[in-house]
Amino acid sequence: VDALAKRFTVKQLSFILVILLICIGTLGPYKLTNRTSAVYAGMTNSAINPTRALEECPIIPPNYDLVWSWCHGSRYKVCKANYPYEEKTKDLLLIIDRIGKIFDRHRIKWWIDFNTLRSAVLQGKILPWDYQLEVSVIEKRFRQYYPQVMEELHQCGDPNSPLYYKRFSESDENLRGKFQVKWEPRFWIEITPWNHDEKENMLRKAGWGRSEKEQKQMYTELPYNYIHPIGDVKFNNTIVPVPAQPYKVLNARFGKDEWGTLEPPSYYQPDLRWGSNEMRALR
Repeated sequence: VDALAKRFTVKQLSFILVILLICIGTLGPYKLTNRTSAVYAGMTNSAINPTRALEECPIIPPNYDLVWSWCHGSRYKVCKANYPYEEKTKDLLLIIDRIGKIFDRHRIKWWIDFNTLRSAVLQGKILPWDYQLEVSVIEKRFRQYYPQVMEELHQCGDPNSPLYYKRFSESDENLRGKFQVKWEPRFWIEITPWNHDEKENMLRKAGWGRSEKEQKQMYTELPYNYIHPIGDVKFNNTIVPVPAQPYKVLNARFGKDEWGTLEPPSYYQPDLRWGSNEMRALR
């Protein structure tokens, strides 16, 4: 202090202090208020172009004030199926939009499949009782760009990213899994990879198919021309990719003329008010 007093006058020190305060007020501590433009230390905002922000990064999930602990465990289907439709579909569409843009960026061929394709063809929207969307991908490019997909997935707020990918198996050859939000109620996009057997022009299971569930007719292998070229359809006012021949795909998945009726599961109670005592009794 004495050294400063000898070197600078009071007027000069006051001027320096004012300049410092202006700098602090202008720059300020960085606060993450916009995930679409944030660049995090030690990372890039795109594996392709490090200078370009990922515009599609969603801020999800919304603030769920009415999520109960019974979303966990054996009753999770009741919680998720009966969750308010608008909030549930908002999350699902945000996730599929985010994942779809990452896939498109790396030219990973993908399409909605299984029950999601079924509901898109029959109703053009997510089923009221559904809490997941099902997507198939061509495994070759999904595997090739898997590290970049994981990197870009976690750009949106790492280390507290709202999304993560949960693998169904620890086997290196099996990339099957689901993109989901971290917080309850967890809605997700299930990813099923397929190999394109170019010699026989068939879609084959890519490193999965050993479990009893994966032996079901739903997971049957298909001629590649059922899928290619990919088309699109409006799904909850969002454009999503679909197989070239969706009716043939559905016939193969569920049986010919067996997929046209959609029956809600027993745990779906659309007439019960969310949060009511009757709803709680379903626990």
